[in-house]
Amino acid sequence: MNKPKHIVLVNTGESPYNQGKVPLETAFDLTLRGEEKIYELTAILGDRFGKDEVVHLISSPYGRALHTAKAIVPARDFTLHVHGKGATIFDRTIRIIPDLEEMRGYDPFLVRALVFGGDAVVDNIVVQYERPRTNPYGLSFNKFFSAKGWLYVDKDYLNQRGVNVLGKFMHIETSLAMRDRMKGCIQSYIADVSSDVPWSIIAISHQDPIKALTGKVVGPSGFVAMTPDAFGI
Repeated sequence: MNKPKHIVLVNTGESPYNQGKVPLETAFDLTLRGEEKIYELTAILGDRFGKDEVVHLISSPYGRALHTAKAIVPARDFTLHVHGKGATIFDRTIRIIPDLEEMRGYDPFLVRALVFGGDAVVDNIVVQYERPRTNPYGLSFNKFFSAKGWLYVDKDYLNQRGVNVLGKFMHIETSLAMRDRMKGCIQSYIADVSSDVPWSIIAISHQDPIKALTGKVVGPSGFVAMTPDAFGI
């Protein structure tokens, strides 16, 4: 096994959070600004890799992650190695890795309804929320989630129509579990690669899993560079 030279974790681009897990060809969940920022990021990352270095692009299965990957592919000026199974876009391969996914155990569409107002489906029941009552301070999606904004909503209003919304937030994946999941999937990926040439990894994931693994908070289109040593390799 030849170690990768670089391991770069990329947070997804700016997104309205309209898509969950979708096929690669239907992944279009970034805003225009989100796409532009990924193009800018690609230029920065291109300077990190050697001219003859092979770059493996792996991604979370969420729409905003896959759209981020597709934005990287045509913008990049370094070679992307075709490794493993994946869907071919622009004559390149993006490998979907389920364990790079978002924090497990919560419903982003429910959170979206609480943040912005609108309908949410809870236990097959459609519940409608009004933003002034669920998010009176106009917090962003990420700030609402990190502050556990649902705890400050009137419980009778939150659990209207007999649904148990608070119960939906009781089994959210812990930071430790996310860290182990992220570390394990990248270790497994590296172990499966046999390469006689210099190579690196761009792994597209999400803010919370990246923070759990690295201890660093990165915003949309942000990244954290790591070495194989951080994975015990």
